[in-house]
Amino acid sequence: MKKITSETTLSFYLAEDELKTLGFFKNFETNQSLDIHGSIAVVGNSPNIIGKGLGPKIDTYDNVVRFNHAKIEGLEHDVGSKTTHIIINCHLYNGYNLKSAGFEGFDYGFWDFYKDVKPTILYVNTNPVIPGNRGTVPSDFPFYVMPTGNFSQIGPFYGLSSLPTIGCAFIGAILSVDAKPSLFGFSIDENGAGHYFENRPNPSVSHNHKEEHNLLLNWKSQGFIDIFL
Repeated sequence: MKKITSETTLSFYLAEDELKTLGFFKNFETNQSLDIHGSIAVVGNSPNIIGKGLGPKIDTYDNVVRFNHAKIEGLEHDVGSKTTHIIINCHLYNGYNLKSAGFEGFDYGFWDFYKDVKPTILYVNTNPVIPGNRGTVPSDFPFYVMPTGNFSQIGPFYGLSSLPTIGCAFIGAILSVDAKPSLFGFSIDENGAGHYFENRPNPSVSHNHKEEHNLLLNWKSQGFIDIFL
């Protein structure tokens, strides 16, 4: 697979002993790069995850990555119970009222569900972070940020004509260090654009979802990712 290297300014590299070091995610306080060990399940919010009973399989992965305010409680049989990382977007970071924007299940109280686990929060940064401002992220949660400049390069590198979604950006970053993630709850057509736990507005026109669906299928056909539908 073609790799993003220092020549493309993202400076990804693969460390020894299956330690994946993602140099573009920086710790908010220390500026240290993000390390991930072992297998990776990336759990999306598509309704196609419901009714498959994949929760126990998801929980076998060393790392279980979820998005924004994804709901787990009461749905563990299908979505799993384990969370090690949560990827958030600029809306959640900035404290927007997402419920009034049409995300009917949204409540910033969702952070309380994770207060004992304290998963690592990954902000895929489409807007600049204010120095010293963690946004809505609780102060005792590990917090890493992908700088805007790094984010903006991922789409063109993989041939996307629009900004990638935070999910596609994260998967592309993981692939660049030769990790093979398993995807659950991802749509590969327009029929899966909703959320399994809430009604939501139509997907943003800032992204080209058809291109991303095709990219996921291409990665799958080349053996770079697994997709469980």
